[in-house]
Order: sequence, then structure tokens, then C-alpha cells
Amino acid sequence: TLRNYRKNGEMFYNELSISPVFDANNIMTHFVGVSNDITSRILQEQSIIDSRNRTELLGLVNAALSQATDDEQILTAISVLLEEDIDHRTTLAYVDDNDLGEPISARVVASIASFENQHTEANGTELIQSYSSVFKKWGEGLQAPVYIEDVATDTSLDEVTRDYLKSTNTSALIAVPLRTGSDWQAIVLFGWADPHPFSDGLRET
Repeated sequence: TLRNYRKNGEMFYNELSISPVFDANNIMTHFVGVSNDITSRILQEQSIIDSRNRTELLGLVNAALSQATDDEQILTAISVLLEEDIDHRTTLAYVDDNDLGEPISARVVASIASFENQHTEANGTELIQSYSSVFKKWGEGLQAPVYIEDVATDTSLDEVTRDYLKSTNTSALIAVPLRTGSDWQAIVLFGWADPHPFSDGLRET
């Protein structure tokens, strides 16, 4: 299997087979080569491997969560999802909502950092106003995590959120909503001190 590139720069995979050709006297006269584009097969196989890896990782997280006895242990278990990105902060905040399913309070219950001198948010810190841009996205119907690769340049952030993130030495952020149906349970925040590109694999996890 060979990895090649088309004239437009697009990568593709092809499978090359070469066979000798013999004449009536059993003398090899030449070779015949056959090339097949197997890009779709390779990508499908990689997708299966990635899916299996994510399933195994989530299994480890679920096992750790089932044994957790406090909020910090829960947070440590969740942090396994970012095991390849060691320099980050993880914060867990429980959310209270009103009868309309709108979050009215999000208070920090645990915050841990994976390296020394990284800012952690104190227990009891209220996050609704500080993360107003993020909660606005969820209020507009977004159910998925919010990804901010560079706090300084992301145009979706309002100044309140941007200023708060800068004050906590956060230059990149993933905010994950945890809900049961339409009811809010919690949010998990992953923060980095430097701008941070998020891979497709991380986003899928």
C-alpha cells in the first residue's frame, strides 16, 4: 500500500501489485502492474480503529466514575479523556436550572490542574456571568461542547467572557454541557494556558 498525492495536493492511498509475464518458452518477458485506489477502505479501517480506541477510553472513564467517592475523583476520571494533552486545567461545576430548563447557577465544586502554577477555580465560584458567551450558545440550542482554540482571537466571545478567561490565564477552552434530557446537571471545563488546536479525534471524543 502506497500513500500518494494528487496534483491538487489531495492525499490518497493506492494498492500496487506487480506480476511477471512469461512467454511460451517460460521466459519472463515483462511485468504487469495494477494500481487500485483504496483510499475509502483505508479511511474506513482507520475510523474503526479510532472508534474502538474511543470506546476503550470511555470504558476506562466509566469504570473510574463508578468508583469515585467525591467530586475531585469524578473530575480526575473525566480528565482521562484528555490524557494526551497533559498541560490543562479541568473544572467541574454543578448547574441549577429553572422550570424552563434555563441555567440559573453554575457553581464550581472541583478544579484540578495537571501542572504546577496553573490557575484553578475556587469551589463555590459562580460561572454563569463569567462564561456568558458559552451559556448563550447553549441557550440558542447548541447541545454540543464549545471549542475555543484561541481566547484572544475567537469572535464568538463577548468581552465579559474574554476578560474573565484572560484573568484566569486561560487561552484555550473546551466547555462540555452535561444534561439528562432537557435538565441540566453540570458543566466540565478544560482550559489551557496557551492557544491550543483541537484535533478531530479530540472533538469526536
